[in-house]
Amino acid sequence: MDGEHLVPISKHWAVACAFFTLNKPSYAMYSILCGLVTNVTVGFICSRIISFEYATLGLLAGSVAFAVVSGLFTREFFKNLDYYYYSTF
Repeated sequence: MDGEHLVPISKHWAVACAFFTLNKPSYAMYSILCGLVTNVTVGFICSRIISFEYATLGLLAGSVAFAVVSGLFTREFFKNLDYYYYSTF
């Protein structure tokens, strides 16, 4: 295994780091927070209702939530990229 399965997740983390670089840390923090809350909530519910092994569904749901929210913020960010780049420096 050479890490090819990590490419989609690492792209979203790279986008989160780009938000920090271009002075938009709130976009990255909301994405991470949404993924974390989804992970804990779904994992806790699945571990109590179904079985402990199904708590990993929280990890899946959290990563999907992180990808969706960061994708939405990225779309909004790139619509006004010239303004954000200008205001950073």
